Amino acid sequence: MHVRKDSPCAPAIPAPELALDELRLLAETGFPGEAKRRVSALLAAAPADLECLGLKARLDHATGAISEAIDGWKLLHDASPHSHAAIYRIAALREEAQGGSPATDLPLVRRAVALALEGRHDRALAACAQGRALAASPGDREQRKLLGLLEALLHELGGRLGDAIASLEELGVDPAFSLDIDRLSILARICERKGDRGSILVADRVLSFLAESGKLSAFPRLIELRRILGDEAGGQEVERAFERAFSSRMHWLTPPARLAAAARRYVPVARLAALALPPPETVEAGVERGISLLVRGDPRAALRSLPDDRPAWRAAALLETDSRREALAAAVEAILASREPDVPLAFLIASILSTVDCLPAPPQAIDRAREALHLHIATSPASPRSLRCLAVLEDRAGAHGEATTLRARAAAACERPWPPPGVVRAAAIYSLRGKSKGLVHDVIARRVPAEGLQRGRLLDSEIHGCLGEGVRDQLRRTFASVREALVARFPDRAVEMDGWSYGLHLTKEDEPSGGPSLGLPVAVAFASVLLDVRVPSRYVFTGALSYDAAGKLTVRKVGELGHKLKATLHAGARTMVLPASQADEALSGHQVPKAIAAASIHPVGTLDDVLALLLTDSPTIP
Repeated sequence: MHVRKDSPCAPAIPAPELALDELRLLAETGFPGEAKRRVSALLAAAPADLECLGLKARLDHATGAISEAIDGWKLLHDASPHSHAAIYRIAALREEAQGGSPATDLPLVRRAVALALEGRHDRALAACAQGRALAASPGDREQRKLLGLLEALLHELGGRLGDAIASLEELGVDPAFSLDIDRLSILARICERKGDRGSILVADRVLSFLAESGKLSAFPRLIELRRILGDEAGGQEVERAFERAFSSRMHWLTPPARLAAAARRYVPVARLAALALPPPETVEAGVERGISLLVRGDPRAALRSLPDDRPAWRAAALLETDSRREALAAAVEAILASREPDVPLAFLIASILSTVDCLPAPPQAIDRAREALHLHIATSPASPRSLRCLAVLEDRAGAHGEATTLRARAAAACERPWPPPGVVRAAAIYSLRGKSKGLVHDVIARRVPAEGLQRGRLLDSEIHGCLGEGVRDQLRRTFASVREALVARFPDRAVEMDGWSYGLHLTKEDEPSGGPSLGLPVAVAFASVLLDVRVPSRYVFTGALSYDAAGKLTVRKVGELGHKLKATLHAGARTMVLPASQADEALSGHQVPKAIAAASIHPVGTLDDVLALLLTDSPTIP
C-alpha cells in the first residue's frame, strides 16, 4: 500500500498559535464578540490562515451570525485537503452528462462517465484505461486521477472489490497520488467492505494516516477496525485521540492551555473559575501558579507569584485583599499599556471604581475603558453587569445623564434577561457543497396584542422566515397541539394564554426551513412564550413531534442526528435535547466521541419531559 506511514494512530494535532489560544479563552469566558473582533483583525492580515478561519466560523456560529459562519465554512471546505474535490467532480460530471450539458474540459473522463451512465461498464473501464494512457503523455494529472478513481468505483459497483483495490494501488504508485486524500478515502472504504484480515490491515494503515492528517471521520472507523483486529488497547488509544482531535476542532482549550492563555491575557477571575484548570499544587511557580491560587480563593498567596509585569492579574488579586488603591493603579497601568480596546480590563477598572467613590483615576484610562464597553454593548445583547459598569465609568467621566440612563437599562435587563421567553435554539442541517453540515439557528415565538377571534391563535400574518412547502400548516398544527397540551396541564393559565395572539419567526433565511426535526424546537418555543418561561441558551433542541392523544405529545426520531449534535457543540451550547429513542445513536461515537456525547445530551420522550427540564430552571410555574 502506497502510504508512507506505518505507525499506529497517535494523531499529532498541531498546537494552535498562542494568540488564538488567548482568543479561545476570551470566547470561553463569555467574550465571544471581543474574540471575534480580534480574530477578524488577524484574518485581515492573513486571510488564508485555516486556524483563524476555523475560529472565526466557530465564533460566528456561536453568536448567531449564520450567514457569516456559512461563508467561513465554504472557505474552509474549499481550502481543506479533505474536501474530496475529485469525488464531487465525478458526481458533477455525471449530473452534467445526464442533463446533456455541453462541455469541452476533461474529454477523456467525460467519455468514460457517459459510457458508465449507459450501463456499458466494460466499455467504460476500457475507456478509463485508454484515457489514463493518453493523459500520461501530456502530464494531465487531473484526468489521470479522475479516471483512476472512476475505474475503482466501477469495479466496486460491479462487486469486484479486489480489482478496485488494485486500481487504487496502481494509481498510488505515482508519487503524485501516493498521499492523495480522495484515493486513500476510497481505498479505506473498499478495504473495509472487503473485510478479510489483509484488507482490514490496509484500511487500518490508511485510516491511521488520515486521522493523523486531521480527518475526524477516520477516527470512529479506525476504532472499530482496531477492535475487529482484537486490539482493544489500540481502540482505546484511538478513542482518546479522537477526543483530543474533536476538542481541537471545536476550539476548546485543555486546562493547561487555558491557564497558559490566561497568563498572557487577563479575564475576570469569576469567569475563569467556572472552567477546568490545573490545581495550584500541580503548577510550577510563576504567573500560572499565581492565577491558579487566585482562582482557588487565595489572593495573598497569589500575589507572591504574580510579578509586576502582570498588572491586570495583580490588580485582581489586590482587589480581593481590599487593597483598592493599589489595585486601581495596577489596572490603570494594564489598560494604558493595551494597544486596543480591552473589555475584560474595562470590567476590572469599573469593578474597582464601583467599590470606592473617592479613588482618582486618570481620564485617559477612563476613556479607554468607556470605549471598550461601548463597543462591547453595541455588538452584544445588553447584560445588566456591562450596563452597570459602563454607568460607573460615565459617572467618572462626568456624563451623569448617560449614567442614569444606563442604570435604568440595567434594571430593565434584570427584569427581562436575554434570551426572553419564546427564543429557542434549534439544530438543523445545511447543505454545503453537496455535503450535510449541522448548524444551530434560532426559533423565535412572540406574543402580540390580540383582538376578537384572534385571541389565543397563531396568526398567519405573524409567521416569518424562509419556509419550505407545507411548513405553515406544520406550524399551525404544532401550535394547536402545544396549546391544548398546556391547557390540560395548566388550566389556571388558560385565560392568560388566550389574552394574546402569537407569531413565529424562523431564522436562517438563506435556504428554506422545514422537515420533521423542526417539530420539537417550535413546540418548545410556543410552550416557552405561552407559559412565559425562558429557555436557557445552553440547550439546543431537535426532534419530530407526534400528537398522540389529548395532552400527549411524543418526541420522535430525526435524521442526521450526529451532524446536529456536532453542530450543537460547535455553536457553544452545552446540551442537545433529543429524542430518547436516539440516545444510543448519539452515543455511538460516529460523529462525536462517546465520552463527549455522554456529557452533552438530554434524551426526552415527550413534551412533558421537556417541560420538566425547563420548569426546573423556572420554578415559578405551578
